Amino acid sequence: MTEYPILALSVDTDDFYNMPGVSGSPFSLYPKVSDFFIHWKDRYDYLTRPTYQLLSILQKYQIKATFFIIADQTNLYPGLVETIASHGHEIACHG
Repeated sequence: MTEYPILALSVDTDDFYNMPGVSGSPFSLYPKVSDFFIHWKDRYDYLTRPTYQLLSILQKYQIKATFFIIADQTNLYPGLVETIASHGHEIACHG
């Protein structure tokens, strides 16, 4: 029986707009995440491309990971969570 190394990998899809200084708190520049995206409409997406690049690397090496997703990302990045899951990765709530 051949033994293979065990790898536990998790991916946190958090983004800087979730930091309290940027959005979501009383002292934030943008009180709500939606306010941030209204201001940055069509100029902001730092999640999709790197996620697809990572999925490609993981697929190449047949590695499965747990992706911790923030709930609002399911609306802000339609289809991204479904794509991650369709590659056989576990989806977890980042909360």
